[in-house]
Formats: sequence, structure tokens, C-alpha cells
Amino acid sequence: ILPRTPVADVESWIFDELNDIGTILPAEDNIQSDGHVTAGAAYGLKARLELYMGDYSGAMNDAKKVIDMNVYELNPNYIDAFTLGHRSNDKETILSINVAKNYLGPAYIPNFFMPDADGGYDSQSATVKLINSYEMSNGKPINDPTSGYDPDYPGK
Repeated sequence: ILPRTPVADVESWIFDELNDIGTILPAEDNIQSDGHVTAGAAYGLKARLELYMGDYSGAMNDAKKVIDMNVYELNPNYIDAFTLGHRSNDKETILSINVAKNYLGPAYIPNFFMPDADGGYDSQSATVKLINSYEMSNGKPINDPTSGYDPDYPGK
């Protein structure tokens, strides 16, 4: 049995790979790249891993690389990040997973929404914690008794 590789060696290898990939891939937004992986995705992933590992200086430097590419910008309308049909003008997305239209037919689509326990992927479902972090449509927080929040239907 091979000995376990030290964590520092694994981290170093991952960071070296992402640095190398970042220098090879194009600095394009999601539209220009047609959904392919870009330098921004490599450096963005590296920054995220550095945050998890407590390397805040490294995370800041790699996030700045993404910002300095000047190819990404926030959607003018926040809701566009969550609605269909905005892909053609979305310069906010750094990396997305494109699904082929009618992949395995229409019967496949419910699998995205079903919980893991029911054989689905649960990849499109918001958690209750995420839903509860937003204000109600009337602008009130959920803990305001006049907000209209119903814990039995948190997404309503």
C-alpha cells in the first residue's frame, strides 16, 4: 500500500496545475468562450480553494487576476442570473455547465430538480438556508411577523 500523500504536496500540485492552465486558456467571458473553460475559471477556482485553505493573500491575488482580465461584468438585472434565456448576454458567469437541448429527452429534466434520495441530482434546488437569506418580495426580512413568511412554504 502506498503511503498517503501529504496535504501540502496535493495543494501544491493543484495550484501549479491551475497556474499552468490559467496561462494557456483564453481570457474570455462565457459568451466569447461559448461555455468552454477559460483562464478566469482556472484562477477563480484557485482563488476559491485558497479561501478554503486560509490563504487569503493568495486568494486576493488570484481573484484580482480574474478582475484585471476585464472580460466579466455584473448583470444589470440581478434576476437574470437565475432565469432562462439570458445566456446570450451574460457576461457575469465565469464558468457554467452547458446541457445539450433535449439531452435524453424531456423526461431527463425533472432529474435536475428531484432530491438525491429520489434518484435526482438536486442541482437546481435552492436550500432553505439560501431562501431564508433573502428578503420577502415586500422587502421585509422573514423574521418580521408582518412579512408574510410561511415556514411551511419557504419558497413562496
